[in-house]
Amino acid sequence: MRVDKSGLSVGAFITRSIFAEDPPRQVRRAPVEQQELARLLCETARLHDRLRALGDRDAVDPVLLEEAVRDLHEIRAACLAALGRKP
Repeated sequence: MRVDKSGLSVGAFITRSIFAEDPPRQVRRAPVEQQELARLLCETARLHDRLRALGDRDAVDPVLLEEAVRDLHEIRAACLAALGRKP
């Protein structure tokens, strides 16, 4: 839907469309994709902390742990890039 893609509220979108000008107070909503990426980024941080805590135990294979942490860093970097941020 064009309103969703614009990132504007319905009223702001209508004002812009009808009057060909910005609404008096423009409020942008984060697209659903950005909200989901931000949530995933938060989850990767939690997973990272939990994996690091597991690494303190002797029974965990350190090679597998490092591979998982590296994968999380790649996922985090991809999420940040998609959000237009630097890792």
